Amino acid sequence: MPYLGKKPFKKPGSRPPYAGAPKTYGKPKAYTPAGGRPKPYVASGDRARPYTAEGSRASSYSAPRARTASSTGGYGPKKDFKPWTKSNTTAGVKPWSKPYTADSNRARPAANVHKDVKPSWVRKPAGERDLNTKWPKPSFKDDANKPSWQKPYIASGDRATPSAAKPATAKIETGWGGVAQWYHDTVEEKGSYQKDLILPNLLRLMDVQPKEAILDLACGEGFFSRRFNRLGAKVTASDISKELIEIGRRDKDAVGVEFQVAPADAIPFVIDASMDKAVIVLALQNIENVPGVFKECARVLKPAGKLYFVINHPAFRIPKQSSWGWAPAKSDDRGAGEEGTVQYRRVDRYISELREKIAMHPSALRQAQGEQAQGETTVSFHRPMQYFVKALKKNGFAVTGMEEWSSDRKSQPGPRAEAENRARIEIPMFMFIEARKL
Repeated sequence: MPYLGKKPFKKPGSRPPYAGAPKTYGKPKAYTPAGGRPKPYVASGDRARPYTAEGSRASSYSAPRARTASSTGGYGPKKDFKPWTKSNTTAGVKPWSKPYTADSNRARPAANVHKDVKPSWVRKPAGERDLNTKWPKPSFKDDANKPSWQKPYIASGDRATPSAAKPATAKIETGWGGVAQWYHDTVEEKGSYQKDLILPNLLRLMDVQPKEAILDLACGEGFFSRRFNRLGAKVTASDISKELIEIGRRDKDAVGVEFQVAPADAIPFVIDASMDKAVIVLALQNIENVPGVFKECARVLKPAGKLYFVINHPAFRIPKQSSWGWAPAKSDDRGAGEEGTVQYRRVDRYISELREKIAMHPSALRQAQGEQAQGETTVSFHRPMQYFVKALKKNGFAVTGMEEWSSDRKSQPGPRAEAENRARIEIPMFMFIEARKL
């Protein structure tokens, strides 16, 4: 209405209308009863409705309105829901200790609740356990006494059938600990292949430098490890035979060499990428897990590190499948001896992998020591050359060198001496491989 120049009605002692009054739209303020606290709100539909307060505690409240699927997209609490009190529960049992059963999408109290019901975490005596008790699975010492549902199964057609129990695989003993002292004496004596043939060639090809980290796997009694140590290298040596390792540790030239008792395919004491070179001499033919050995070598070698190994020549030294023989010489045969014969190397098998049990002692020593020495055997493995090349490639190596070494021994003078010496030169007994880590 237009302003008439009159002041609005004002009650004595009061403030002007709406002067500083807060806006009232939006959520209503909580009502504070006399002598009480502000009343809280609960959701009821889209608006909040206050409790009925009495003093400072609520004696009752308005139950929330049940939601329907059409309004909320789901189902809310039931209309007859009541809060827990001692008066409206069965025999005063608290709701969180009552067993529940599934009812559609919600759980409701079971019908058989009685006064003695205990919480689910309370263990009942043995005589009171029900059928729902989870018993521990029985344990059996062998598969033969196991029930059918605990035996291993294999697929057969569209159904699974019990599989036959596999026998435990016996560990193959390939160590030389039983003849440790004999082995040490044989290697160290003058004229041994290790001292006169393999060591000079190995040092020539390895070019050992001072402070180089060298790993000698399957080192035996440390014959080569001690030589590397003399040249100033930092040597770590391991062998599966503790007897041979003890002999190596006692040697005066072994000061500074770290000896470990371990198989060649498991050397956790060597950290990754810590070795400059690794060497395995005349041992791979007595190791079953050759790929595992190459894998460990790849792990411990530095980038571009080198692996060297010497083995019995796989083409000419095959356990129980190769031997020396004599044949009449032809008219144009230059290798014939004085009696007109030539020595040849007979090879019956090569490409197939073999596993053979062989005697540790040479025949002469067995005859001297009797039947007891004949029982000392080990297992030797034959693999063709392609086996080693493939295993190296698979484990990240590239073959960078190969040599074949012939025996330098000479026969005593005699009618067959010339033929024997010629055969030793022409038919190599050892093979050397150099591989570089890619």
